[in-house]
Amino acid sequence: MGKVKKLVAAAMVSVMSLSVVGCNMIEQTAESKAKTVLAKVGDTNITLGDVDSELKADIDNLKQTYGQDYESSIPESLKEQLKTVRTQVLNQLVNEQIMSQKAKALNLIPSDEELESKISEKTLKGVYGGEEAFKSALEYYGYTDETFKEFMKTQVISEIVTEYMTKDVTISDEEVEQYYNTNIANYTTKPSATA
Repeated sequence: MGKVKKLVAAAMVSVMSLSVVGCNMIEQTAESKAKTVLAKVGDTNITLGDVDSELKADIDNLKQTYGQDYESSIPESLKEQLKTVRTQVLNQLVNEQIMSQKAKALNLIPSDEELESKISEKTLKGVYGGEEAFKSALEYYGYTDETFKEFMKTQVISEIVTEYMTKDVTISDEEVEQYYNTNIANYTTKPSATA
Protein backbone atom coordinates (compact mmCIF):
# COMPACT_ATOMS: atom_id res chain seq x y z
CA MET A 1 0.00 0.00 0.00
CA GLY A 2 2.93 2.37 0.78
CA LYS A 3 4.34 1.77 -2.73
CA VAL A 4 1.02 2.71 -4.31
CA LYS A 5 0.89 5.97 -2.34
CA LYS A 6 4.46 6.81 -3.37
CA LEU A 7 3.66 5.99 -6.99
CA VAL A 8 0.51 8.13 -6.95
CA ALA A 9 2.40 10.98 -5.24
CA ALA A 10 5.19 10.80 -7.85
CA ALA A 11 2.64 10.80 -10.66
CA MET A 12 0.91 13.83 -9.16
CA VAL A 13 4.21 15.72 -8.84
CA SER A 14 5.01 14.90 -12.49
CA VAL A 15 1.61 16.09 -13.69
CA MET A 16 1.86 19.30 -11.63
CA SER A 17 5.37 20.11 -12.89
CA LEU A 18 4.34 19.47 -16.50
CA SER A 19 1.33 21.75 -16.01
CA VAL A 20 3.49 24.55 -14.65
CA VAL A 21 6.06 24.16 -17.44
CA GLY A 22 3.27 23.96 -20.03
CA CYS A 23 1.67 27.16 -18.77
CA ASN A 24 4.94 29.00 -19.28
CA MET A 25 5.21 27.64 -22.82
CA ILE A 26 1.90 29.18 -23.88
CA GLU A 27 2.42 32.75 -25.01
CA GLN A 28 -0.33 35.25 -25.56
CA THR A 29 -0.67 36.56 -29.09
CA ALA A 30 -0.83 40.29 -29.78
CA GLU A 31 -4.53 39.90 -30.63
CA SER A 32 -5.33 38.17 -27.34
CA LYS A 33 -3.38 40.79 -25.38
CA ALA A 34 -5.33 43.54 -27.17
CA LYS A 35 -8.60 41.93 -26.02
CA THR A 36 -7.55 42.02 -22.36
CA VAL A 37 -10.27 43.90 -20.46
CA LEU A 38 -8.76 46.64 -18.30
CA ALA A 39 -11.97 48.31 -17.10
CA LYS A 40 -15.71 47.93 -17.34
CA VAL A 41 -18.13 50.86 -17.27
CA GLY A 42 -21.72 49.67 -17.20
CA ASP A 43 -21.90 47.11 -20.01
CA THR A 44 -18.92 48.53 -21.90
CA ASN A 45 -15.50 46.91 -21.72
CA ILE A 46 -12.35 48.99 -22.20
CA THR A 47 -9.53 46.82 -23.49
CA LEU A 48 -5.78 47.14 -23.83
CA GLY A 49 -6.40 47.45 -27.57
CA ASP A 50 -8.63 50.50 -26.94
CA VAL A 51 -5.89 52.10 -24.85
CA ASP A 52 -3.15 51.28 -27.35
CA SER A 53 -5.20 52.62 -30.26
CA GLU A 54 -5.20 55.99 -28.46
CA LEU A 55 -1.40 55.73 -28.24
CA LYS A 56 -0.91 54.62 -31.84
CA ALA A 57 1.75 57.23 -32.71
CA ASP A 58 3.79 56.46 -29.60
CA ILE A 59 3.52 52.70 -30.04
CA ASP A 60 4.44 52.97 -33.73
CA ASN A 61 7.59 54.87 -32.68
CA LEU A 62 8.43 52.19 -30.11
CA LYS A 63 7.94 49.45 -32.71
CA GLN A 64 10.11 51.31 -35.19
CA THR A 65 12.89 51.73 -32.63
CA TYR A 66 12.69 48.43 -30.70
CA GLY A 67 10.86 46.06 -33.08
CA GLN A 68 7.43 44.46 -32.99
CA ASP A 69 8.17 42.88 -29.59
CA TYR A 70 9.01 46.31 -28.15
CA GLU A 71 7.61 45.59 -24.68
CA SER A 72 10.28 43.02 -23.94
CA SER A 73 13.04 45.12 -25.55
CA ILE A 74 12.54 48.59 -24.11
CA PRO A 75 14.51 49.75 -21.06
CA GLU A 76 12.83 49.62 -17.65
CA SER A 77 12.46 53.40 -17.52
CA LEU A 78 10.46 53.34 -20.78
CA LYS A 79 8.36 50.45 -19.49
CA GLU A 80 7.41 52.57 -16.47
CA GLN A 81 6.62 55.57 -18.68
CA LEU A 82 4.48 53.41 -20.99
CA LYS A 83 2.63 51.99 -17.98
CA THR A 84 1.99 55.51 -16.63
CA VAL A 85 0.75 56.80 -20.00
CA ARG A 86 -1.47 53.74 -20.48
CA THR A 87 -2.97 54.33 -17.03
CA GLN A 88 -3.68 57.98 -17.90
CA VAL A 89 -5.31 56.99 -21.20
CA LEU A 90 -7.35 54.28 -19.45
CA ASN A 91 -8.60 56.86 -16.93
CA GLN A 92 -9.51 59.18 -19.81
CA LEU A 93 -11.44 56.42 -21.61
CA VAL A 94 -13.26 55.48 -18.40
CA ASN A 95 -14.22 59.14 -17.82
CA GLU A 96 -15.44 59.49 -21.41
CA GLN A 97 -17.55 56.35 -21.06
CA ILE A 98 -19.01 57.57 -17.76
CA MET A 99 -19.93 60.91 -19.36
CA SER A 100 -21.44 59.18 -22.38
CA GLN A 101 -23.58 56.91 -20.22
CA LYS A 102 -24.59 59.87 -18.03
CA ALA A 103 -25.58 61.82 -21.16
CA LYS A 104 -27.81 58.93 -22.24
CA ALA A 105 -29.36 58.67 -18.78
CA LEU A 106 -30.07 62.42 -18.69
CA ASN A 107 -31.22 62.43 -22.33
CA LEU A 108 -28.53 64.96 -23.24
CA ILE A 109 -27.25 63.33 -26.43
CA PRO A 110 -27.34 66.08 -29.07
CA SER A 111 -28.79 65.50 -32.52
CA ASP A 112 -26.43 64.75 -35.41
CA GLU A 113 -26.87 68.31 -36.68
CA GLU A 114 -26.01 69.79 -33.27
CA LEU A 115 -22.97 67.52 -33.04
CA GLU A 116 -21.79 68.48 -36.53
CA SER A 117 -22.15 72.15 -35.65
CA LYS A 118 -20.24 71.85 -32.37
CA ILE A 119 -17.54 69.66 -33.93
CA SER A 120 -16.97 72.11 -36.76
CA GLU A 121 -16.73 74.91 -34.15
CA LYS A 122 -14.05 73.00 -32.29
CA THR A 123 -12.15 71.59 -35.26
CA LEU A 124 -8.39 71.71 -35.09
CA LYS A 125 -7.95 72.84 -38.68
CA GLY A 126 -7.23 76.39 -37.55
CA VAL A 127 -4.77 75.21 -34.91
CA TYR A 128 -2.65 73.29 -37.42
CA GLY A 129 -2.62 76.04 -40.04
CA GLY A 130 -4.77 74.58 -42.76
CA GLU A 131 -6.30 71.46 -44.24
CA GLU A 132 -3.01 69.78 -45.27
CA ALA A 133 -1.36 70.17 -41.86
CA PHE A 134 -4.59 69.01 -40.21
CA LYS A 135 -4.65 65.83 -42.36
CA SER A 136 -0.99 65.17 -41.47
CA ALA A 137 -1.80 65.51 -37.76
CA LEU A 138 -4.74 63.11 -38.09
CA GLU A 139 -2.49 60.58 -39.81
CA TYR A 140 0.28 61.00 -37.23
CA TYR A 141 -2.11 60.37 -34.35
CA GLY A 142 -3.76 57.46 -36.13
CA TYR A 143 -7.13 59.08 -36.74
CA THR A 144 -9.31 58.69 -39.77
CA ASP A 145 -11.97 61.29 -40.49
CA GLU A 146 -14.51 58.94 -38.90
CA THR A 147 -12.47 58.13 -35.74
CA PHE A 148 -11.62 61.82 -35.27
CA LYS A 149 -15.30 62.69 -35.54
CA GLU A 150 -16.06 60.02 -32.90
CA PHE A 151 -13.32 61.44 -30.65
CA MET A 152 -14.77 64.94 -31.02
CA LYS A 153 -18.24 63.58 -30.32
CA THR A 154 -17.09 62.24 -26.94
CA GLN A 155 -15.48 65.60 -26.16
CA VAL A 156 -18.66 67.51 -27.03
CA ILE A 157 -20.86 65.14 -25.01
CA SER A 158 -18.50 65.43 -22.01
CA GLU A 159 -18.76 69.21 -22.19
CA ILE A 160 -22.56 69.09 -22.41
CA VAL A 161 -22.81 66.80 -19.37
CA THR A 162 -20.33 68.92 -17.40
CA GLU A 163 -22.23 72.10 -18.22
CA TYR A 164 -25.53 70.46 -17.23
CA MET A 165 -24.16 69.14 -13.93
CA THR A 166 -22.49 72.42 -12.97
CA LYS A 167 -25.11 74.87 -14.24
CA ASP A 168 -26.33 75.69 -10.73
CA VAL A 169 -22.88 75.84 -9.15
CA THR A 170 -21.65 79.30 -8.29
CA ILE A 171 -18.25 80.08 -6.84
CA SER A 172 -17.23 83.50 -5.62
CA ASP A 173 -13.83 85.07 -6.19
CA GLU A 174 -13.23 84.87 -2.44
CA GLU A 175 -13.81 81.09 -2.47
CA VAL A 176 -11.38 80.70 -5.37
CA GLU A 177 -8.75 82.77 -3.57
CA GLN A 178 -9.26 80.86 -0.32
CA TYR A 179 -8.93 77.50 -2.11
CA TYR A 180 -5.80 78.69 -3.91
CA ASN A 181 -4.18 79.95 -0.70
CA THR A 182 -5.03 76.70 1.09
CA ASN A 183 -3.61 74.59 -1.76
CA ILE A 184 -0.81 76.87 -2.96
CA ALA A 185 1.71 74.01 -2.90
CA ASN A 186 -0.24 72.33 -5.73
CA TYR A 187 0.14 75.42 -7.94
CA THR A 188 3.80 76.28 -7.41
CA THR A 189 7.00 74.49 -8.34
CA LYS A 190 10.42 75.05 -6.91
CA PRO A 191 13.12 76.11 -9.35
CA SER A 192 14.98 73.14 -10.73
CA ALA A 193 16.89 72.02 -13.78
CA THR A 194 16.96 68.73 -15.63
CA ALA A 195 20.05 67.89 -17.62
